[in-house]
Amino acid sequence: MKKIWYFALAALVCSCAGNGNGFQIDGRSDCLEGKLYLVGPDGVMDSCVVKDGKFSFKGTIDIPERATIMDAPTRAKTSLRIPLYVEPGRISFVEKDEEFIISGTPSNDAQEKFYNESAAIEEAFNNAMLSEAQQDSIYESYYELEKNTMLANKDNIFGLYMLLNLSYDEVYVGQELIDQLNDFPESIQKSSGWKQVMDMAQLAVKTGVGQPYIDFTQADPDGNMISLKSVVEKEGNKYVLLDFWASWCGPCMGEVPFLVEDYAKYHPKGFEIFGTSLDRDADAWKECIVKNEMNWVHVSDVKYWDNAAAALYGIKSIPQNVLIDCKTGKIVGKNLRGKAVSSKLA
Repeated sequence: MKKIWYFALAALVCSCAGNGNGFQIDGRSDCLEGKLYLVGPDGVMDSCVVKDGKFSFKGTIDIPERATIMDAPTRAKTSLRIPLYVEPGRISFVEKDEEFIISGTPSNDAQEKFYNESAAIEEAFNNAMLSEAQQDSIYESYYELEKNTMLANKDNIFGLYMLLNLSYDEVYVGQELIDQLNDFPESIQKSSGWKQVMDMAQLAVKTGVGQPYIDFTQADPDGNMISLKSVVEKEGNKYVLLDFWASWCGPCMGEVPFLVEDYAKYHPKGFEIFGTSLDRDADAWKECIVKNEMNWVHVSDVKYWDNAAAALYGIKSIPQNVLIDCKTGKIVGKNLRGKAVSSKLA
C-alpha cells in the first residue's frame, strides 16, 4: 500500500504550548549535525547550528504553514528534508529508533495520530496473502480513515494536507473538493497551501468531463512542433487520448501494453493517442518509444514536472489521461486505466 506522500521521511508526533503567534522548535538528535534551516513556502524562516546533539528554531507565524527542516537554504541543494507543521506553540523534535518524533501543536499531534492508525492498516495490507476483495476492503478502510481524519481536523493545517492527499486519490475532485476547501476557517484559507489546493481544484473543474479541451503545442522526437488541436481536428480522427506519462514512471509503463493493444485495434477506426511526456532525458524518452513500439503521436518539452502542458491540465501525478471527442472538442473521459480505454471506445 502506498505511503502518504507528505509522510515521506518518518513518523511524526507532538504536545502543546505557546502564546500569541510565536513558535519554538526544540530539537534533539544524534544523526543531525552542522547548520540546519527551517524552510517554509516563502523561503528560510530560521536557521541554527546543532550543538551537542541539540538545536532550536524560533520565530513568529500568523498563518500556519507546512515547512521543512533542511541542511541547505534551498530545496535544490539540500540532502535532508524533514516535514513538519509550523504554528504557534512549542514544538519538540526528538530522534528515536531511527525516526524523528515531532510533538507540540495540534497539526503535528493530529498527524501522529493518523500515522499510528494508518500504520496498522498498511501492515495488514503488506503482511498477508490477500484476495482482490480483501485488498479493496483495506483500501476502503484506509480512505475512510483519511476522510474521518480530515473532517476532524478542519481547524488546523494538517486537515488541509489530508484533504490534498484525498484529492490525489480522487476521493474529492472538482466541485466536491472546492466545497470541502470552503469549509476550512479563514485562518487556514489564508495559507499558501489552501490557495494551491484551491487553484488545483478549480483547474480540475475546468478540465473535467464535459469541458472543452485546452490546446497546446510541444515538440515531437524529431523536433517538429505539433499542437493538440492539429491532431484533434485531423480528418478521420474521432477520439484522441491525451496521455501524460514518462519513461521513468513504472505505473505509466504498466499502461503501455494496454495502449499498444488499443491503438492497434482502434486506430484504423479513428482513434489517436497524443502522448505527452514528463521526461527530462530526451534520449531515454525517444528510446522508450521505439523499444515499446508506441507508434502514436509523441510530444514533450523535456522539462520533467515543469512540463507546460501538465500545468495546463493540473497534472500532479502520472499516469493520467484525457479522452477527447474530436467532433465536439469536449472531454468525454478522464484517467482511464487498464482496459477502461478499450471499454470506453467500444
